[in-house]
Amino acid sequence: MADRNWQRWTILFGLLAAMGAAPAPSEIHIEGTAITPSGWSVEQLQTQLATEIRPVEYKSKGVTHTFSCVPLVSVLKAAGVQTDFAMQGKTNPKVKNPQMRQAIVVSGRDGYTVVFSLAEALPMVGNRAIWVALEEDGKPLSQSDGPVRLIVPEDKMPARGVHQVASIDVVELSATTTQPASP
Repeated sequence: MADRNWQRWTILFGLLAAMGAAPAPSEIHIEGTAITPSGWSVEQLQTQLATEIRPVEYKSKGVTHTFSCVPLVSVLKAAGVQTDFAMQGKTNPKVKNPQMRQAIVVSGRDGYTVVFSLAEALPMVGNRAIWVALEEDGKPLSQSDGPVRLIVPEDKMPARGVHQVASIDVVELSATTTQPASP
């Protein structure tokens, strides 16, 4: 009986190890409010957003590197997120300025997740530089960082940086959550 249990455990650990050793998917999944879910590879981002790619110097593990990046807001716009913003004066407060009620949830393959408001990423509102890194020092990102990595150079600590980005979700926060609670 002990031999049989030992064999089962050996097979189980072998399967788990094999699952963990599988290569990471080569694309990120983008979905959210009013957009069609889609998968984006590094090649698609480099091709479709070629004019948006910028070199960004960023210190990683004590060493400054030059990353080839596209603005997160450009990726979201290419995926169908409404990124154009204009103040809407005398409109129902529950529906005006929808970008003010949207959050960007970025998750890594390891489950690490960070959140930004869409407004903070929009150039005409928060103008926060949030970058999707495609290459590091002219080379594809390492397997531990890629296929893409999120970097936020303006943050004082790199806590909102995400390695191995797996998904980007744009979430609509309900109008009731933006109103103060009744006494």
